Amino acid sequence: MTTQRTGASRDALLQRLLAAGIRARRYFYPGCHRMEPYRTLYGEQMASLPAADALCRRTLVLPNGTAVGSHDVERVCRVIREAVDEGRR
Repeated sequence: MTTQRTGASRDALLQRLLAAGIRARRYFYPGCHRMEPYRTLYGEQMASLPAADALCRRTLVLPNGTAVGSHDVERVCRVIREAVDEGRR
């Protein structure tokens, strides 16, 4: 989901989910290439990974696993749908 398509940024959507009591989080943040030891060992090569950086800016993890029921899925979808609808207005 990108801001151009939805009108809502990943971070705005994350805040909305958290405000609704939904435990979501940024994923691949920061990217592994920005963390030690890679940053120090391979600094120059790791500095220019635009596809990885783009992925890190837009990936979000939603609740998952066996404890997540259909009611939870419906609730998460409703919050996302509301955020997208509002972002497009």
